[in-house]
Amino acid sequence: GELYISGNVIAEGDVKTEMIKSGNQSVNALKTGDMAVWLPSGDLDLLGRSDNMTKLRGYRINTRDIEENIMAKLPAISAICLTVLKNKDCDGEGQDIQHLAAFIVLHDNVKTKIDRQAIFKILKSEVPYYMIPDYVHELKCIPLSANGKVDHKSLPSLNQILLSQKNVVKQPHH
Repeated sequence: GELYISGNVIAEGDVKTEMIKSGNQSVNALKTGDMAVWLPSGDLDLLGRSDNMTKLRGYRINTRDIEENIMAKLPAISAICLTVLKNKDCDGEGQDIQHLAAFIVLHDNVKTKIDRQAIFKILKSEVPYYMIPDYVHELKCIPLSANGKVDHKSLPSLNQILLSQKNVVKQPHH
């Protein structure tokens, strides 16, 4: 189920706390957005996120909200998946550099290309700059796992996207 935490670990002013029932008492707890299960050993196994919240360059973003915004304004897109891709800085050392990538699938009858500029135009007045995809890459279909969720490990890497420049437009951050 969904993982909640409570007790002295909750920061003062945390706005996402909720009153939940624990046995015969109510406690103030923070909904983490993670799914977890108790194992027979008593350990807690984290299963992953229950929402599409992710961290990008220090900002928390909900990729589902951005995907829905794009789909509503660009009907030529039949499917979309936003994800954070990472690569090392220029010398291959140091920290990962994060990029927001949009993987799109167009309806069969669509002949025009949709690139980052088209998405930038519709999003620039709607969301902060860091929620606008750095890369847009067209796929034949979004890869799915056996349980029907997006298989993020099967999406092209940043290097694969860069090698297929015909499908990508990179714009500087605004």
